[in-house]
Amino acid sequence: MTRICSRWVWAWRAPPERSSRIKVLHVITGLHNGGAEAALFRLCMAEHTHSHAVVSLSDEGKYGPLLREAGVPLACLSMPKGRLSLGGLAAFRRVLSAHRPDIVQCWMYHANLVGGVLSRLAGIRLVVWGMHNSGLDPLVAPLATRMADRACALMSRVVPTQIVSCSQQASRRHISAGYSASNWTIIPNGYDLAVFEPDARARSRLRRAWSIDEGQFVIGSVARWHPDKDHRNLAAALAKLSARAEFPFNVFSPAPESLLKITTLPDCWTVTAFATR
Repeated sequence: MTRICSRWVWAWRAPPERSSRIKVLHVITGLHNGGAEAALFRLCMAEHTHSHAVVSLSDEGKYGPLLREAGVPLACLSMPKGRLSLGGLAAFRRVLSAHRPDIVQCWMYHANLVGGVLSRLAGIRLVVWGMHNSGLDPLVAPLATRMADRACALMSRVVPTQIVSCSQQASRRHISAGYSASNWTIIPNGYDLAVFEPDARARSRLRRAWSIDEGQFVIGSVARWHPDKDHRNLAAALAKLSARAEFPFNVFSPAPESLLKITTLPDCWTVTAFATR
């Protein structure tokens, strides 16, 4: 069944009969560029033993078209950021009824709350929550996200069968914030080493583009520009290292003006912008 309207998108065909394959329905807040979103995409691409389908509480983002291209069923509920809508909640109930998943795996706070509670109310026993950070900074995190986090902490003993975390630190931080301590599983993020491996030609190409000598030592930080990635702390640590070792740094950043807004760099540092694709 395929239905498209202004409020939601539902685009898969529910199988006519039960299969021996476990049917996993992933519920995620959105599919824009991010670590959890990328992990979900990699999982759907690499795991073929069971059946996977995806529900985005918001829109398709970056990974929606890629999932569709790969044949992964996808439903987008088009709910406003940080808010629920009756149309989106009703659409999600219809997805649950049509797909009849064996397991609902939720990704991040809003999806944990909405996907977990509605799946339980629909009679699904196996609900998994996903935690992909080490807690929220109250000075940075939106109020709606903090409220969803608090609600999840209160329900963490009754809604999820398991809570999957990508690190020991993330589980410890959430448990200390009030989450249940009895149902955590640690699964580190996985990467395809056939794709992410040293590339001598790429190394030489980037060094030429950024005017870095072949023998010059380089420290790299790969992260999107967001307060959660703590670029301020990295810059402060490098400033201390520079002062102790008494040598300058050349900083290459796609957003040098943003970097200079959040921290004061030593006068001996050189900051250079570079383009990203």
